Amino acid sequence: MNALWVIIWLYEITWLSLITILLLLFSLVKIVLNTDMDRWDAPLRYIALRWRLICIYSGWITIATIANVSAYLAKLGWAGAIMSEAARISAMIIVAAALKLIYDHH
Repeated sequence: MNALWVIIWLYEITWLSLITILLLLFSLVKIVLNTDMDRWDAPLRYIALRWRLICIYSGWITIATIANVSAYLAKLGWAGAIMSEAARISAMIIVAAALKLIYDHH
């Protein structure tokens, strides 16, 4: 899914790249929820080599998703028409914080 997203992004098919990265993010959230990460006392090696890598990758994809949404809205012309840049950045920070809370309270 990530390789597909990179190719679509490079061809600047913004709407399809947004759908692709949302599918990737959804898949990672399902992995985190289905494996019940941080809910049981796993060995340190398991945590270090599996959980943390998935968590770091999920964080990167979350930020990339927010950036992809912002790029898509800018391409649609929403950059300054609907809300100011400061309001858009604030909204993106709120979305990132909300996703963090969802990850923490699964």
